[in-house]
Formats: sequence, C-alpha cells, structure tokens
Amino acid sequence: MNSISIAHAGSEKYYLLLGKEDYYTAALDPSGVFMGRGAARLGIEGKRIVQNDERLKNLFRGLSPDGERLLRQGAYQIRNYKAWQFTDPHTGKISSFKSEKSIPPHLKDKVKEVIEQRRSVVAYDNVFSAPKDFSILWSLAPDDLSRQRLHQIHEYAASRAIQYLEENACYVRTGKAGARCEKAEGIFAVFQHTTSRELDPQLHTHVVMLNIGFNKQGKALALDGRKILENRYAAGMVYQNTLRRSLELNFGVKTFDRPFSDGKGVSFGVEGISPELREKFSERSQQIEKMVSPDMSPQEVRAKVLASRKPKNLTVETRQLIEAWQQRGRELGFVWENVVAQRSKYQTQSKEEINEAIATYLQQHPSTGRERAISEPQITTAALSVSNGKVGTDEALKLARDFKENFTRVSSFSQRERNFYRLSGEGRQLINFASAQISLYKTAKNLIAYYSEWLRDQRKKVLITSKSNPKYTKKSIKIYQLKMKCLYATGKITRKQYLRLTTPKNEPLSQFKINVYEALGLISKRQAYRLMNAQHGDKFWENGDPFERNLSLIPPINSLVAYTYQVSNKTASKDNTERKEKEKKRSYECEF
Repeated sequence: MNSISIAHAGSEKYYLLLGKEDYYTAALDPSGVFMGRGAARLGIEGKRIVQNDERLKNLFRGLSPDGERLLRQGAYQIRNYKAWQFTDPHTGKISSFKSEKSIPPHLKDKVKEVIEQRRSVVAYDNVFSAPKDFSILWSLAPDDLSRQRLHQIHEYAASRAIQYLEENACYVRTGKAGARCEKAEGIFAVFQHTTSRELDPQLHTHVVMLNIGFNKQGKALALDGRKILENRYAAGMVYQNTLRRSLELNFGVKTFDRPFSDGKGVSFGVEGISPELREKFSERSQQIEKMVSPDMSPQEVRAKVLASRKPKNLTVETRQLIEAWQQRGRELGFVWENVVAQRSKYQTQSKEEINEAIATYLQQHPSTGRERAISEPQITTAALSVSNGKVGTDEALKLARDFKENFTRVSSFSQRERNFYRLSGEGRQLINFASAQISLYKTAKNLIAYYSEWLRDQRKKVLITSKSNPKYTKKSIKIYQLKMKCLYATGKITRKQYLRLTTPKNEPLSQFKINVYEALGLISKRQAYRLMNAQHGDKFWENGDPFERNLSLIPPINSLVAYTYQVSNKTASKDNTERKEKEKKRSYECEF
C-alpha cells in the first residue's frame, strides 16, 4: 500500500535522520539514495544519502545540492498571518477565518484573534509498505539467500512505483495563474527500512519527492501537488501488483485478496500465514487500534498516532532481530515448506474478464463529489486491483489505457488539461450487477454494524447526561411530548408546527436519504412515509439539513448503495411494486 504525507518547512529534520537506519545490515549504514531524472540533471542520481546529508538539506531549501545557487524561488518559507477562530461549544470543532470579511455576522463577537503560521511544502513522502504477510515471510525465511531474494522483490516493486510516479505525477504549473500543466523531471530521496517502531518485521520504502521539478527548458518550479495526490492510490497498486506477481512467480506461494476498507485498492495475504502469527507480529497495529475510536476524524486519528510514536531502537542488530523472529515463528508452528512451492499451476485472466472486472469495480467505487465521474488514475487503480497479480504491471497498465479508449467517454465535468470520464454504453454492458449487489450487502452489513455501535455509545452518553441533568430524563421527554399533543389538540399550534417540534432531528429528511436508510433497515417504512409526506417549505430549513448538522459521526454512504437499491427496485416483481405504490398513497392521518 502507499500512504502519503506532506512535509512542510521546519519538519524536514525527520527525513534528514532517515539515513541513520539500517536496511538489512548489521551496522548503521546509510540507507538513502537519490533517484529520478531531476537527480540525474543535478549529477546526484545513485548517490548515497548519509545522516544529516547537506545535499538533501539544501534541496529542501530550494538550493542546488552544493548550496551555491538558488533553484526555486520561495521554496522554503515560514510566514505568520493574522486569523480568527471560533470554537463550537457543543462539538469543540474549530473554524478558522483568514479575514474579517469572511466572518459570519452572528459570529463577529464570538471569534478570537490568533496568529497562524503558514509553511511552504518542501516534499511529499510516499511510503510503500509491504503487506504484513510478506514481511513475516521475509523475517521467517530459512536462509539468507531466500531473505535477500524477498528483499530484492520488495525493492523492485518500489522502483516500479517510483517509475510510475515520475511518469504520471511529476508535473509543474506554468503560465498566468498556473494555467498550463507541463511534464517535469522529479527528484526522489529513497530510504529502505525493514522494521516497525516496535521492532516487528515491516518492509517499507520512503519515497520522498522533493518539491522541485524541472520543465523542458530546465527551469525549476514547484510540483503540482494535485497530480501527486490523484496518483497515490494508483502508485500503491503498481507496487502491490508487482510485489504479488513477483512473489508468486519466484516462490510459488498462494495468495488471496484483502481489499482495503476505504475501497481504494486491494492488498493481499499469503496462505499458510495464520491469523495468530499475523497478530503476534503486529504490535504497533494493535496499539493503534486501542488508541483510536470510530467517532474520531482522520485528522484526530493521525494526530493521535503521531503523538504515540516513539523513537526506533537502533542499537539492536538485524541479526539479533531475525533470530528472535525465527524463534517466535517456531513457537507459533510456522513451517516454511508449507507456504512456498504450493502453487501447482499459475492462473491467468483473459482480457474480457479483466475488462468486465474493471467496469464492475468502477461501478462499485465511484468518485465522490462528481456523479459517476472517473479520473484516469482511478481507471489505473481499478485495472491493477482486479488483476490480482495474475497480470504483469506493464500489461495491466496497457489494459487500463485500452479500457479508457474503448469503454469510456469524456465527462462534462472535465476541466482544462484535466479530463474526467464516464462509462460508455459498451462499458455499462460489461458491469456484473450480481457482483455489485453482493458488494452492496457487505457494505450495508458493515454500515449497520457501525451504526448500531454508534447508537449504543450515544445511549450511554444520554444515560450519563440524564443522571447529572434531570432535564434529559425519560419522564421530562414524555411530559414534553404530552404538552405538544395538548397544544395541537386545542388548536394552539398547527399540524406543521407540531411535526416540526416533535420530529427527531437525527432522522434523514431528504428523499434520497430516506430511500437509502429505508433500504438498509435503519428506519421503518412508517417512519419513511411520514418523512416523505412532511413539508419542507418553512423556515426550519434555513440553517440546512438537521441531519447534516447533528450526525457528523455517521460515515458518508457510498452512492452505490442508493444506485443498487434503485436497480433492485426495478427488478422487483410487478405485484410488489403496485403494493408499495398503494401504501405510499395512504394519508398521514391513517398511518398515525
């Protein structure tokens, strides 16, 4: 997989120390190396990077490796700006405003003035990490030759990912307001590491892209960060596919798919690596799982994880670690011969099967923010994900290009020098809707489990609050509902006012959300009919959808859920459809 982080001015010290770690040696030898066509232009390609390397330090600051000339203006800046912040007393969320004009009128007296630092981007750190099963196999190899071959497979897969990044993610903006996007030559500082911070086996490679790109004229400019972020998943899948195919071809192991939870690609596991063995070699992952909770935002999770990181112990030699890993493996019953040389026949996939799988994958994982709009990196990610290591990386990339040409059309969302695509009529005919429905059921099951767990947590919070504040007890709620009924019965409030005052604010009130939540079983049919019949033309909607304001903890629902729900409705029997239409025509008074 590929995780990416952005390095800003002032945070480059971490990367200057990466050269201190070993890579499969007993001594603390330098592990970094310069790569890329930009490095070749500067004469440092293939040069080793030592701890606190002056050449790397100068490149972070936008200077030439020797520090004698400036490559890029404004590459290293730290500026202080005046800003205004508002902290929501209910959620604790902090909203920041860059100017006084942007502050809403009702918050003018509630904001406080602060000083914010804005730091320039100096690099993008892509971390290509091998699946845990691969790292375990490397650590438990019976001899140095097998271990070295596995490490070379990892290095080769990382080099293919670097090649993909240089060809597809290294761009600079030129012209007025950066209107033109030009291909550029990039500079990469690559570091090979073999352990996690808990000294568990974890092969991973830091690919630090310096924020300097040379265009055709040789001018150094800042890289287009949007291109890098768009291609991060595709680069990760290039690494995964190369690693998996090379492992199967060279060692004859059997692998199986392990999709990422966010639908951004597919990892793999190795048959013969037991869950107990995987758990014993994943101490850092277990620590992170205990620290984070489902209601934390990605920013909160990242901050929590970074705060818990401890310095890696570099006094332990690799040979000592390997001996300890081997002993742990023997205690857990690992047998090398039961894992390798188990594949008797190598399976292949036809081009037609892969095209069908790509179309189904794109249907199941649509782009967010644009209805069914697909970017070119998404097509590449889909082709590499469905190939499952049965197709070489070069062939998978070619299949992605052919699929884009033959089964997609340019979308109306396309922008200048940035095209988006939709599946054409031929492409939609390739979709396996049966597979899409299976994916829907899995998504719904996970969502309902998550939603149920969240509801249990909310009930606990309500119980705790009700004990300290009698305003929220069940008795007070019943009294409030009785008062509202009395006011409505005596004509002092209208039916619309009664519904507005008694409708729980945590229910989905748009027709789209009602259909989705009814399909998933999160609300009953009666609740869905009542919400559909409600009138939305009053001032109740001036501040936005209450569902959006109050239930930010519920994860967003993939639009595939609603789409597949519509498809299943179309395929339902005619009698069932007529029955539903009759039920929808019932009046509100009859229902309640």
